[in-house]
Amino acid sequence: MQLLEQLLAVFPARQVIGDPVQPIERIVLDSRRAGPGTLFVARRGTQHDGLNYVRDAYDRGCRVVLTDRVPAALPADCTLVLADDLAGAVARWSHALYGLPSEHMLVLGVTGTNGKTTTTYLLAQLLSACGMAAGIIGTIGVEFDGESLPTRHTTPEAPELAEYLDWLRRRGAAAVAMEVSSHALWWRRVEGIRFAGAVFTNLTPDHLDFHRTMENYARAKKRLFDMLSADAVAVVNADSQWSPLMVADTPARVVRVGRGYDAEVRITAEELASTGSHWQLVWGDGRSVELSMPLVGAFNVENASLAVVLLAEKGCDCAQLAEGLRSVSAPPGRMERYALPSGAVAVADYAHTPDALERILRQCRKMMPSSGRLLCVFGCGGDRDRAKRPMMGAIAATLADVAIITSDNPRSEDPARIAADIRAGIELVAPDKRRAHIEEILDRRQAIITAVEQAHAGDWIIVAGKGHEEFQLIGSEHIAFSDRQLLSALACGSVSKS
Repeated sequence: MQLLEQLLAVFPARQVIGDPVQPIERIVLDSRRAGPGTLFVARRGTQHDGLNYVRDAYDRGCRVVLTDRVPAALPADCTLVLADDLAGAVARWSHALYGLPSEHMLVLGVTGTNGKTTTTYLLAQLLSACGMAAGIIGTIGVEFDGESLPTRHTTPEAPELAEYLDWLRRRGAAAVAMEVSSHALWWRRVEGIRFAGAVFTNLTPDHLDFHRTMENYARAKKRLFDMLSADAVAVVNADSQWSPLMVADTPARVVRVGRGYDAEVRITAEELASTGSHWQLVWGDGRSVELSMPLVGAFNVENASLAVVLLAEKGCDCAQLAEGLRSVSAPPGRMERYALPSGAVAVADYAHTPDALERILRQCRKMMPSSGRLLCVFGCGGDRDRAKRPMMGAIAATLADVAIITSDNPRSEDPARIAADIRAGIELVAPDKRRAHIEEILDRRQAIITAVEQAHAGDWIIVAGKGHEEFQLIGSEHIAFSDRQLLSALACGSVSKS
């Protein structure tokens, strides 16, 4: 708990109307979470205006309102705080309210289009192998020492983020590996966090419905590296054309990791198999380390290399990192394999961007028997970047033998309209380049079952897009559904195929 005047000393406001000696226990962005001791942030959103919910927050017991505009009316016993920089005040006050938890832990941020979740999981496991208890904040939730909390966003809103960091610290976490999304950076949700290091994985088309251009998308990601202090380390994928922009003018020490000769740490001697990966990292000063892990795919070699280098540069012993990497596990729904009764293999993966879909299709093609067929079940989310739909359709048509278009979180859109956008990309593929037989089954459960029924020994089925998710978002409803649970049941022969 802090007094309002204490928070104002951390980050000043333009004006305070009312009593500044008000106890604040929580900061809330949703009036339904308001109550005694809360500060309600009345901000203007894309769909709702918080000023319309001040009375609701008041009726629930809230007596302090933060906003950037003067409301039409306010109860006499309510304190109004007007701020010119609403996002800055929310972020800074949130962390101050919990005693600046990031100042007491090693917080490592991971940003990029693909690989964020896997890289954070690898960081946390490797930190633990080096004797530093680590938690995770990201797409799958908040995790530490067998406990977990759900999150609504990959990177939560600033008040929730500060609360989660405090939760981790109180439970004994010495470090936190955190996914940092472009939306979070754009809306300044992570402002006020002290990052000891950051990783950039890659940048490929995604979220362009929001950012509009790749340049805007990249500049949002760049904000993480702009936030770093001089004693932090920025580790970037040297093979990405966007890496120079990411670290331009960053105060942090920069280390570039990649396969090319311009990288300060090179990935060499790669051996990729269906059972795992083996490779070597070579520093420019002659240091090297041999690495092996059970995770498969060149993209996971990149993720692991970035994680290893960041921790090595932060002082972890390379021998301990190498030993820890031998027993790491992937996050749920990332390249998760199921052996089917037919002898086919099914893979559940979160791939929901053109680049991620292409990578997993190419990787699985390398691992499966040459005589097998590659089946792909995929869709695209509704109310999101429409530009990637035809791109994903073209990729599936080119790289798979059977492509089944289905529904994937349609939200308010008609799934058939989304499928038509995907098909538009398929139609642009020249007939001699179009490898896949195309089917459309909008019932996702039936689409997966159909793929399993069609598969024979040696075939591989990629079920892409949802990974760890346990729901289908249809309209505004979360309908219980899990690719992983269905595939597990099909692998055990315990589900009806009709």
